[in-house]
Amino acid sequence: MTDYIDHMPLLSCDTQDRYAAAAEARKARERAAKVALRQSEAEHIARLRGPQPSPADIDAQIRQHVVEGGRVVGEEVIDFVGELLSQRDAKIKQLESKLDAVDERSRHAVNAPGKLPQIRLWKPETVHYAGELVSHAGALWQSRADTAQRPSTNSTEWVMVVRAPLDGLDGPPGRDGETGAQGPRGNKGDKGAKGDRGEQGADGATIVSWQIDKERYCASPLMSNGVVGPTLELRSLFEQFLSESDG
Repeated sequence: MTDYIDHMPLLSCDTQDRYAAAAEARKARERAAKVALRQSEAEHIARLRGPQPSPADIDAQIRQHVVEGGRVVGEEVIDFVGELLSQRDAKIKQLESKLDAVDERSRHAVNAPGKLPQIRLWKPETVHYAGELVSHAGALWQSRADTAQRPSTNSTEWVMVVRAPLDGLDGPPGRDGETGAQGPRGNKGDKGAKGDRGEQGADGATIVSWQIDKERYCASPLMSNGVVGPTLELRSLFEQFLSESDG
């Protein structure tokens, strides 16, 4: 118990005074226990004419007095230390409550939406009060005092906050975009005017001869321009002719 008390953390002046008083009371009790022990020993010496106690009995009595005195002092010290710890815990809870309140206020302050002053267009013959923001000639101005003057860099009553932007150089043309989806079909337009008659075209090709394929019963015309025309399938015609002839 004594080692634990010697290694306790630093306390306040009032608490240290209380602890010193308790330590002094403990020392007084220890002195009282030693006096009682001496008196007991004196009584034993006075009773030398009677049956003399053995050394073991004397040691037992001494241990009993020491244990009883130490138990009383130890219980008081434990109660005193327990009270100090309770006070410390109460102060810690108070500090934690204050910190929680500060954290809550900080959180609300951080999450609160920011507000910017309203910007108005500058109007002639209108008084603009100090601190107001106005837009004029593409720039942003703030009035230094109540004024009806036109915002200008030569005025002492206005300060330019944001300069009007300058036109930049034309950039290079962009690449062609992708072809979009085909749109819906439009309505039929009005009939246009009749056009002029065109020039007479060249004579059309004529059949010069026929190419006969006897195995397949096919005939293909040979045109005057050297092109072979579409093939005529004649098998079905011959079969029909033979069928009707037999009938």
